Amino acid sequence: MIKAKEIWNNNFPERMTVKTDKGFSISLTRSNLSGGEGIIYITEKKDRYGNFLAVKIFRSEKKAKEKEEKISAMIDRCLDLKSKNPTLYEDIKNHIAIPRAKIYSRDGEFIGFAMTYFDSSSSTTLYKFINDEKYKLYSINI
Repeated sequence: MIKAKEIWNNNFPERMTVKTDKGFSISLTRSNLSGGEGIIYITEKKDRYGNFLAVKIFRSEKKAKEKEEKISAMIDRCLDLKSKNPTLYEDIKNHIAIPRAKIYSRDGEFIGFAMTYFDSSSSTTLYKFINDEKYKLYSINI
């Protein structure tokens, strides 16, 4: 497992192991995807639903601290939706990269989040998803 300070000193290794908020260790391989907020890793094994996960590791401690509360709220909201409307939750989870778990370093610092990994053929934009006629009956408010 890697320490947060190692990552935030611009040491984004090709492979690393991290922990989820449920205490599971997951092995990651660095992808060629990145953005202004972080570097994207892909799980080396599929989850129990048969999906690979993408994991965004934030580039800085400051960015991780700024985003932790928002990520927690998004996960909580999705879990609430899962309990109220499992069908809609599954559709969303299978088409939109929503946060599914918070990710921690060896020293217990929040460093990122996991989401379902999509290749470009199975993803959609949030705009297209919420404007799709079959989802209008759910009255999704974003």
